[in-house]
Order: sequence, then structure tokens, then C-alpha cells
Amino acid sequence: MGVGVVDGSEVKIMSTPSSTDLPSFPADGDGASIVEVLLRPVHQLAFWAAIVLPFLHVPLLITGLENQTQTVAFVVLLVCNAVALLVGHSAHAEGTAPENV
Repeated sequence: MGVGVVDGSEVKIMSTPSSTDLPSFPADGDGASIVEVLLRPVHQLAFWAAIVLPFLHVPLLITGLENQTQTVAFVVLLVCNAVALLVGHSAHAEGTAPENV
């Protein structure tokens, strides 16, 4: 803490927070862009969805695709899994890079 003078009397000045106390966002040309920072959770969610979604196929395949509703559900799950694979394909590599650890 520092001491300052205001109107002839001493006033204690609170210290300013250090840069480690404040959230940091990368500057232009320094590290990841804000878009990359915002998309990282989306990629990670898609990565884990691509892992979990195939387990939802199992009950449908065990009971058989006997009616149109089950067939549509199976196809929708396949499409969702394909999209999750495409979106999340690089999330695991991003999360384990040495600069992020």
C-alpha cells in the first residue's frame, strides 16, 4: 500500500491488482484469438459427444430397428455422431498441447 496526499492530508492508497489477479485475454497477434478461445469449449464438448454417442446406438441395435421411429432415431444419432466427430476432431490435441498444460 502507498501513501498519497489529498487536500493536504495523507491518504492511504490501495495497491493496484497485479496482472496475475486479472483475467487475461490474448492480444492481437499474441497467442490464440478470442474466437479460438470461445470455440475451444465447443470443440471439447463435441469431442466427448463423439465418444459417448455410440453407446446410445447399442440399445437401438439390441432391440432392433423394428419401426420407423427407431430407425429415424438411429439415423439421427449417426448424423449427430458424425457432426461431433468433425467438430471435435482436434479438441484432444488442443487440450494436451504442452503450452496448455
